[in-house]
Amino acid sequence: MGETCRQALRVGFDNWGFMGQKSVRMSEGATRVVWSNRASRCWIHTRFGAAAPLSAVAELTSLGLYIRRRGAYRHLKRAPAKVGHRQMGNVGSKKGTNMDDYKAMMLGVYLALGWLAVPVQAVVPTPEEMTEAKEWVAAHLGPTTEVYPFSFTYGGQPSRELLKTWQVQRAVRQLDTSRTQRTITFLDPRTKLQVHCEIIEYSEYPAVEWVFSFQNQGERDTPILENIQSFDVGLPLLSKQSVHFPKDAIVHHAEGSMAQLTSFRPFNHVLGPGQRLSVESTASSWALPFYNIEWESGGIITAIGWLAAPWKAEFWRDNRPLISVRTGMRESHFLLHPKEAVRMPRILLLFWKEDRIRGHNLWRRLMLDHYSPRPGGQLVPPMLYTRGWGNWSEAQHLARINWWRQHDLPMECYWIDAGWQRAPKPEEEYEYLNNAVVREDLYPNGMKAVSAAAHAQGMKFVLWWGGGNVCYPSPSRVKKVRPELLSAEHPGTDHGNPQINRWMIDYFSRAIENWDIDIYRQDSRSVAPADRGPDRVGINWARSAAGSCTFWDALLERCPHLMIDNCCGGGQNIDLEPVRRSMALWRSDYQVGTDNDPIGMQGQTYGLSFWYP
Repeated sequence: MGETCRQALRVGFDNWGFMGQKSVRMSEGATRVVWSNRASRCWIHTRFGAAAPLSAVAELTSLGLYIRRRGAYRHLKRAPAKVGHRQMGNVGSKKGTNMDDYKAMMLGVYLALGWLAVPVQAVVPTPEEMTEAKEWVAAHLGPTTEVYPFSFTYGGQPSRELLKTWQVQRAVRQLDTSRTQRTITFLDPRTKLQVHCEIIEYSEYPAVEWVFSFQNQGERDTPILENIQSFDVGLPLLSKQSVHFPKDAIVHHAEGSMAQLTSFRPFNHVLGPGQRLSVESTASSWALPFYNIEWESGGIITAIGWLAAPWKAEFWRDNRPLISVRTGMRESHFLLHPKEAVRMPRILLLFWKEDRIRGHNLWRRLMLDHYSPRPGGQLVPPMLYTRGWGNWSEAQHLARINWWRQHDLPMECYWIDAGWQRAPKPEEEYEYLNNAVVREDLYPNGMKAVSAAAHAQGMKFVLWWGGGNVCYPSPSRVKKVRPELLSAEHPGTDHGNPQINRWMIDYFSRAIENWDIDIYRQDSRSVAPADRGPDRVGINWARSAAGSCTFWDALLERCPHLMIDNCCGGGQNIDLEPVRRSMALWRSDYQVGTDNDPIGMQGQTYGLSFWYP
């Protein structure tokens, strides 16, 4: 029964209406049980199979009573749960409606009904979709291509004219059975500017990814690079079989995560001739960096990879049967110094036909297969988390960890959030450039004592690093004790500063290993310093985005067991680069507020699931 409880809990509260972040108060205090947002129904079929005997249904229906009997809800007498804006009655109380008691007894019934639902068959690409993708790649990124799907202006001239006259080299190599990498390298013979483009094609999906970079291989500053677009194409709305003018195109996209009821709200913008749409954000704060362009015979889904940096996407129609799309840096107007290199946003494109929802399901499969972290070579399963605040004492944490096992309840991760840290003393400042010294008054045996206790009970250990210079070095402290880490060219304490990035990689690698951390929770993101002149607009954000990828990649390489939570205020750091390296355990700070409502959480599940499985 214990295994059934574990597996069913992974899905029960998802279907109940609290998918993503759900909380149940257990005993005194504010312990939270947090579920990550994976598709719920698949877990029921994983546990029992598509043709499970009815005894499995009976087992599930007894789950609620099992939880009740084991004591998980009896502690609610001390801490009644809050649902929406209503305060529910205590367990055992004769006053009012006892919603939590009701949930405990009915959870198994609800799971059984979910299991009885008709299973969804996995979507498979059609030959037509694979053909369309291959033809598009050949036309836009092939040996005979004249107009590439990216663009920029260099020295006042458009790249689509310049690249035709530059030297070009191509190479192909097989990465594995599913992926082929192609590279295209252009070189301006006059100024020695190199443009290097890496392309990934998939043999099992109608998808293609590319990212390009610039490098000044000359001895002088380059002319100005500006209007840099990672995706700049006109997409025909007429299929080969169409004989009439197409209907309007629809751009499907979503709101970002700003701790609101409407986080991840879907938008469907219809664009007819002469209409235009512009969307921009920093990472996923105001808008998700994903969109689906639908036309009469199909469409494309696109993702932007530009870790924690500002981006912009534009869509417009004229009187021709096509939709123009332009996606890239929000601002770009800079020269490159000798030997300087800079990377642009990554783009992923998937072609689909027939039904739009089928296209999203195909996209979700692609994301799970090729753009989801796999520590130890395995896809991260949904896990149960219990959270304690960092300002609790070591003894409180140890008691809470033991509580779960004493009650024979499944708990897979122990999570310590903000409050465990302090600023360094003067004699500690050289070692601690950030405010991340473990508080001795709360943790006399160090953080390792808590992680060891969690591991002894079979739990993984999650530790928070957040804002207020807990994650990133304090600029004033760096200037005081490590001024050599700053320079006129790199004045910030962000990932765009190579010296700061190297210090952060070393510091966090040591902390992760010494404290035996399984999941590094980063509740912040790199913020680039202000541009240092009219001829360097955007360069610091480009460095910051590339350095953020370098930082996470280095941690994952040094600590192969590590998982990363890309929190950043809850769901504000979701794009193609983070999702391939991390997961979102806490998708919105809307859940923190006193006015949060299950309807909002259901809405977040609906909106985010289109793009991020």
